[in-house]
Amino acid sequence: MRDRSEHPSLTVKSGSISHVRLSSLHQWLLFGLVLATVTAVAGLAGFLIGRGQLSLMARGLPGTPPAQAQRFLPFWEAWLKIERLFYSQQPLDPTAMTYGAISGMLDSLHDPYAGFSTPPEHQMENEGFAGEFGGIGAWLARDERGTYVASLQPGSSAESAGLETGDRVLTVADKEIGMAELPSTALLIRGPVPSTVHLVVERGGAELSFDIPRLVVERASVQWSMASAAVGYVRILDFTGRTAHEFATALAELAAADARAMLLDLRGNGGGLASAAPGVLAQLVTGGIAYREVRSSGEETRVAIPFAATPPAPLPLAVLVDAGTASAAEIIAAAIQDYERGPLIGTRTYGKGSVQGLFTLKDGSSIRITTARWLTPHGRPIEGVGLQPELIAQNDQEALSLAKEYLANQAGIVVESLRLPLLGDSDGKVLV
Repeated sequence: MRDRSEHPSLTVKSGSISHVRLSSLHQWLLFGLVLATVTAVAGLAGFLIGRGQLSLMARGLPGTPPAQAQRFLPFWEAWLKIERLFYSQQPLDPTAMTYGAISGMLDSLHDPYAGFSTPPEHQMENEGFAGEFGGIGAWLARDERGTYVASLQPGSSAESAGLETGDRVLTVADKEIGMAELPSTALLIRGPVPSTVHLVVERGGAELSFDIPRLVVERASVQWSMASAAVGYVRILDFTGRTAHEFATALAELAAADARAMLLDLRGNGGGLASAAPGVLAQLVTGGIAYREVRSSGEETRVAIPFAATPPAPLPLAVLVDAGTASAAEIIAAAIQDYERGPLIGTRTYGKGSVQGLFTLKDGSSIRITTARWLTPHGRPIEGVGLQPELIAQNDQEALSLAKEYLANQAGIVVESLRLPLLGDSDGKVLV
């Protein structure tokens, strides 16, 4: 689920609209919107219509301290003037105005990870964090001609219905797709289970129609295989609610294949759920602190590594990292480094040492803001500096050579070569 945007995926605890870019002054004029909405009675915007209502507003909203009511007043004054005086041949859209105001307020925080999501976008975020959703099991991608089927999950309802790789998606539920963004198309295809979705695709110049049942689709966040006769390879793509379980499955299968050492690949992993990291660490490290959260007040919370029912296998371990290793992936790498569980190999990591809170608003939209900084188990800050690997490697060949030498020495085995399998890449694609 990783969003390949300007910043790596957010580390959170629990597609985007067009933001209204406002000056700092106007952003603060809009500051009262959300709080006013929460504390006011339903239909407040309609209630505050006349000029005389501004004086009532100045005396205070129900349950709102007078000082706060005074701060809200410029916002409502601006809102009413826009409603009464703005020249437009189309009706004003109060929802768009509200969302723009929230976006302006978030912009004023100068938090690079703050953001606003509409209700459908928030739903898609939650599905990404859960690692499963109602869908058809097809990977979609986009090019200059529009949206097409990039691949199909084996055994998926899309495969059973007859969709094929390369099919061009024309309509979903009788809505033309055109050049719509992938997240918008995904929201149309995903839905409740059981239900069906109607697709029209173009294949070889002909239009084909499909009614495809929606089933539970699981998006794997962990991939694994044997990199040599004795070295197991595990790649974590991002961190969801299923990652710890998938990681346990990977370790069990590698053990059954008689792996005597492990290569963990966190390259390009931009994070995800911070709460998923301790469950992974429990399978690599015996007890201790996963990371420390520090709030603005200075209050510190130590997040513990849970004790696993089965003690971690003491396999020699090496970890591949790069500049795309961020957030929750850095939590894993930092703990492995602090506890001297194995070397990091590669280049310096991204350095995202912050935690975001995702808060659902009353209409199903959400805001995302930074709520804390996190430190490594030994108290090291990584924000903006990242983690320096013990073994520096600038490319795959160097990284595999260093990993092979280290793991062979630690495990007392002969490793002729390490082969990283082609396990697939979801960059630029969306699973629906």
